[in-house]
Amino acid sequence: MCFAVLAALFLAGTSRADERPVRIVPSLAKAPALDANPKGVRPAVEIKAGANGQSRAGFTARVAHWQDTLFLGVDIAEPKVSPNEILEVEMHFPGAGPTARGYTYRFGVDGKRAFDPELGPPAFANKWLKAATRKTARGWTLEASIGARSLPRFPAKGPLLVELCMSYEHRDEVASTAVPISNCEGGSMRGEVLRLPDAFRRSLKIDPPNGVVALEGSEQGWLGFGALHQPIWMIADRPMTPELLRTFFLVEPLDPLEAHIAVPSRMQLPDRRRLAAVLTGRDPFAENGRCDPETELKMGIYVLDGPAARAVLEWPVASCALGRATSVVLDGEGALTLGFASGATVDFIWSGDHFERTEIG
Repeated sequence: MCFAVLAALFLAGTSRADERPVRIVPSLAKAPALDANPKGVRPAVEIKAGANGQSRAGFTARVAHWQDTLFLGVDIAEPKVSPNEILEVEMHFPGAGPTARGYTYRFGVDGKRAFDPELGPPAFANKWLKAATRKTARGWTLEASIGARSLPRFPAKGPLLVELCMSYEHRDEVASTAVPISNCEGGSMRGEVLRLPDAFRRSLKIDPPNGVVALEGSEQGWLGFGALHQPIWMIADRPMTPELLRTFFLVEPLDPLEAHIAVPSRMQLPDRRRLAAVLTGRDPFAENGRCDPETELKMGIYVLDGPAARAVLEWPVASCALGRATSVVLDGEGALTLGFASGATVDFIWSGDHFERTEIG
């Protein structure tokens, strides 16, 4: 089955999710033993799928959660178990926004398989996912635990609707064409959609600020996305530093010295909270003698507060319209001035929770 097509369908829209019956994923009394026994995931939502035609292959899956971990147990009926057969599990939260992609996890009879770099979860998320498998008289079984930080981006508030699509590639012979068996059609679950209870999100014990509409796990903690689907808040497992803040970005930020942007090494607000600047985007002046009008370099300024960082300003510091920022000055009263090679200046003032633009000189 082409999971590139499946992922595209997920990202194209999931309006059906609000029109179908909703099944609540139940809470477990305790974490089940990860022993490849799907019956240990109980109580659970049960999902079944079988092949058309003469094939006797099919699967029954059980889904439940304990605190912030999702447990999945799958019993696969397979007359001829082959190492080439793959169970792919795709998850997507429709309410997480149009830029949120689903994650596809891959399993074989020998356990967790390597993930697809384009469709799979980040490397850290796949590493933390745990799975156990075993052969049975009727096929093979899988039991997996997926912690919240290994899940794709999900809503920070409101219903935690989740699409859970499982596709099993059955082969009667090693060299034969795979016969896909799935509980989904057109990128959505047939006839229903699942919902994680609010207790799942509360168990994370994090309190994102107003403006955060979606959450996504990272290796160091959590990312909070705003209404424009850009990261506006991060919280780490330890006190936040400028160096740690840089690791939260999927694309490594640019070094201010290499980008020739004069960002002060230390900045702080009037209340003495520390600020950190991060440069993202592409330098339009990367090639000597020309400026690329399709690119720009942006500076994000974040206030650091314990383990958290919150975006308080984002502004271009290199563009064909303004030129390159040759000075970045923050005074003790919270007045911030950006000076550009073109002669323009852009002024901001600290307004209590963000920098507000005042004028262009």
